[in-house]
Amino acid sequence: MRKTYQFRAYPNKNSEVNSIRTLSTCRYLYNDSLAEIKRQAELNRLKKIFDVFPWGKPEWINYYDQANCLSGSKTDFQNEVHSQVLQNVLKRVDRSFKNFTKSKAECAGKIVEFVNPSGTSQTCICGFSVPKDLSVRVHICPSCGLVMGRDQVSAILIENRPGCTVGTTGIQDRQGLSSREPMQRYAKAL
Repeated sequence: MRKTYQFRAYPNKNSEVNSIRTLSTCRYLYNDSLAEIKRQAELNRLKKIFDVFPWGKPEWINYYDQANCLSGSKTDFQNEVHSQVLQNVLKRVDRSFKNFTKSKAECAGKIVEFVNPSGTSQTCICGFSVPKDLSVRVHICPSCGLVMGRDQVSAILIENRPGCTVGTTGIQDRQGLSSREPMQRYAKAL
């Protein structure tokens, strides 16, 4: 007595062409997104060499940045593919980049901790809650009088969170698993 059946569906020529076109579009989006992240990493490396970070920390492109730019920069081929499929491709790029960063850090004896940025744009450095709309880009605290860019305040809050994460990248540099002390870097004597 058979309890299971196995089927194979053969697509017609039109379905096959649409599938190949969709896969090619996703492949190009994946490679372009990864190239954008690599360009940002190279830019961060150059900024580090010349010591010119606008916010004092390296800036990274994440899934949300790329997804927000996707709707305005779609090609004709990307317009034929469902937006959820393209967003899924960007999520996979982001996950691959995080896994790559994590594996490289583990090989170097370091640990990567990804930071949840929730609540950082609604709180001041002094701890006072400052609710604001997303369109308000300047943080003005009525308690301590701090006036600063909203994103910069968020970056400082993330950096000062318990767990000693470094900057907006969410990478924590440590010597070993038991040590919670940050790794020290010293400049070479000239």
